[in-house]
Amino acid sequence: MRALLGLCLLLALAAPVNAGQSALPGAFADIGLGGRIMGMGGAAAAGNGSAADLLWNPAGLAGLERSSLWAQQTEQFGLVPAYVLGGARPWGAGRTLAAGLLSSGDGLLRENTALLGAGQGMGPLALGAVLRLRHAAFGPEGDTPGVAGSAYGLALDLGLQFRRGPARYGLLLREALSDLRWSSDALGVYHEGVPPTLRMGLGLDSGPLSMNADLELALDRERVHKAALGVEWRAHPVLALRAGLSQRLDTEEQRFLTLGLGLGQDLEQGRRLQLDSAYLFHDLGGSLRVEARLDF
Repeated sequence: MRALLGLCLLLALAAPVNAGQSALPGAFADIGLGGRIMGMGGAAAAGNGSAADLLWNPAGLAGLERSSLWAQQTEQFGLVPAYVLGGARPWGAGRTLAAGLLSSGDGLLRENTALLGAGQGMGPLALGAVLRLRHAAFGPEGDTPGVAGSAYGLALDLGLQFRRGPARYGLLLREALSDLRWSSDALGVYHEGVPPTLRMGLGLDSGPLSMNADLELALDRERVHKAALGVEWRAHPVLALRAGLSQRLDTEEQRFLTLGLGLGQDLEQGRRLQLDSAYLFHDLGGSLRVEARLDF
């Protein structure tokens, strides 16, 4: 209880620290990465159960029992490519360390983020944190006129997870601390961060079925509230089928419907190879997520 109260106090104090927001709309935007969770609508605040919790809720890392390497690829709306490489390793009882690299964009705007995370379990309660080290470069290609510049900075995500029977509860404060030093030909040098969000999640596991539900609260007027819901049916030890929905709460539009497929195979010496994919249906066009993971 002391740890829980301490984290809640830290969340309350950290949220207002983010004084300014990026002058580049969509800079370091969360486009939703991960084959398994995006197949479930992006609902994962209660935990993903894999090394990909480094992206969704680092508290979930505490439950890992094996080391893991994973890679992801997507191309948002067929326009914005994004790649992720990461790994996680248990380090003592109920403790896991993880790291990853995220790269997205093209020649006009390239964003790179290094992630360092850890999860620590304390009975049914787990705490986690992720430090994001960021760099961006933007500018016109070739001789085309336009504004050029760069940015670097850091951010901190804080997560909590609680398990009780088949239920999982999660809380994530993303961008609890966020600062970016921007430098451009037009505006010079200035400091602004990425808007914070508070995400709450519930997960239920019952045999081959799992359900996740998330509510994301915007803590800045530049963001909007969102909700996500997803289900997974593990029809066979090799096969999993998934479906999900993500919806902005300020409009009936901006809705994602998702379908996902997972294929896994146990290998020798306790290793397992997992391939997960998800397809997002949207008015702006569909997007495919592909994730490969090796547990050992």
